[in-house]
Amino acid sequence: LVGAPRSGTSWLQNMLLSHPACCGGQESHLLASMAHLERDFERKAGLPRPHGLAAYLTRTEFINALRNMWRTTFRVTIEQSPGAGVLIEKTPDHALHLDLAREILPHCKVIHLVRDSRSVIASLIRASRSEWGRDWAPGSVDSAAARWVECVESAETEGRMLGTDRFMRVHYEELHRTPVPIIERILDFTGLDGDRSLINSMIEDHRIEVAREKRETPVKLRGHLAGEPSQ
Repeated sequence: LVGAPRSGTSWLQNMLLSHPACCGGQESHLLASMAHLERDFERKAGLPRPHGLAAYLTRTEFINALRNMWRTTFRVTIEQSPGAGVLIEKTPDHALHLDLAREILPHCKVIHLVRDSRSVIASLIRASRSEWGRDWAPGSVDSAAARWVECVESAETEGRMLGTDRFMRVHYEELHRTPVPIIERILDFTGLDGDRSLINSMIEDHRIEVAREKRETPVKLRGHLAGEPSQ
C-alpha cells in the first residue's frame, strides 16, 4: 500500500487490517533500505575490481538474499495472525521503489492511494511544523509539491509495468465519498471475501480518521497540481 505521504494510507491500511484475513503492522521502510543496498551492489559490481557484496554474491543470489530478508522481517507478524492470508505492508515512500518490489516480490499486488495534491501539500506543511514531522515532512509548498509529483509519477510508471492484475489506483476523495464500492473493489483485487456487513463495519470503525484528515485546509495552487490541464 503506497502513496505520497499524507495521502490517507494509514486510514486505508487500518480499514483493511480490520478484515479478519489481513495482517500487518508499522511502516517497515524495507524496500527503501533495500534500494540503498541495491544501488551500492550495482555500483561496486561495475568496478574493475568488484568489492562489497558484489565480491561475494551474484545478482541472483543478492536478490534472493533480499527476498529472504523480507520474509524474515514479516514472519512474526504473519505467525501471530494464523487466520490471515494477506499481508498489508504500508509504507508511503515505497511508491519510489516498486521496481525493486517487482523483482523481489513477483506475486505482490500494489494499491496506490492518490489524494488531491493540494490537500497533501497542506498536510505535509502542517506536519513539518510539528515535532513528530519536523524530520521528514517538506516545509514549503514547492518541496511538498515536488514530493507529491515524485511519488505519484513513480508509482504510476511502475503500475503500468505491473499491469491491472497487480496494480490498483484508489482516489482518496472517492474512497471518502463512496467507501463501500471502493472497499468491495479492493477486496476483490486482493482476493478477499467480504459481505456488506463486514465492509460496513470496516468503514464505520475508522470514520474518525477521515474526520481528522478533513480538518486540513488545502493550499491554493495553480496549474496541473490543482486539477487544471497541464500545458
